[in-house]
Amino acid sequence: MHRLAHHRSLYRHVHKIHHEWTAPIALASDYCHPVEHLLVNVLPNIAYGLFLGSDPFSYLIWWIISYLASQTNHSGYRFPTADLSQEAQPNFHDLHHEKFNTNYGSMGVLDWLLG
Repeated sequence: MHRLAHHRSLYRHVHKIHHEWTAPIALASDYCHPVEHLLVNVLPNIAYGLFLGSDPFSYLIWWIISYLASQTNHSGYRFPTADLSQEAQPNFHDLHHEKFNTNYGSMGVLDWLLG
């Protein structure tokens, strides 16, 4: 979904708002066009609960973890535990905000698949 947001016709009208932050802070993860917020931030999290039939508590825990991960990826702060798990964030995502045309996903898989 994120890679699609970088398509020429969508980027300048929708996703560019989010990329106004070239050195993002945590709250920049929610700074976006309303359409992008719905399609990228809200619906995927709702889909988790619907497709897996999770109970409300499990869904809440999933939403909190997902939201905090997004905040962390945009924070610019690299937690010491990232070195233990070989986590590429936030460096990986910071480069994406700086260059706009690389690091579309969390682990580089989307860059490899979609060029």
